[in-house]
Amino acid sequence: MNISEFHLRLFVRARSHGLVLDANLLLLVVVGGLGVEQIRRFKRTRKFEPDDFRLMSHVLNLFPRVLVSPNILTEVSNLLGQIDASFRRRAFEVFRGKLLELDEVFVPSQTASGNALFTGLGLTDSGVFELARNSAMVLTDDLALSVALERRRVNVVNYNHLRYS
Repeated sequence: MNISEFHLRLFVRARSHGLVLDANLLLLVVVGGLGVEQIRRFKRTRKFEPDDFRLMSHVLNLFPRVLVSPNILTEVSNLLGQIDASFRRRAFEVFRGKLLELDEVFVPSQTASGNALFTGLGLTDSGVFELARNSAMVLTDDLALSVALERRRVNVVNYNHLRYS
């Protein structure tokens, strides 16, 4: 899978501000790190293909900073807890390694809950909005989040548009 010229230009423009990665896509990166064959075996990543892991790896290499919040990391950790027990230990080892590459930014829950997204999308997604306020690019496969961010003029790419372009 290749990145379209359109998306590549968007990413290059946002490169210096960083990329905010949502929980589902970070989960894909972690599970794919176990081996691309695991992507189709794990219930939470079954909607993705091995090419999605390769595409995500390419996108992540474009950004010197990948931003996540503790809430995003907690969601990924909780979802990894659902992986088959025979892979769980390795999954958390891959996750630990990925944590070293991410820029964790704390968004106080009081701040996140104070924005307009909180009552419709919850704490994690309203925190994503706060992370993106300083011109960071958000990459998500969550349609409701991408639409809400677009309405607020936040730099966002819906991963499904990226993967099918």
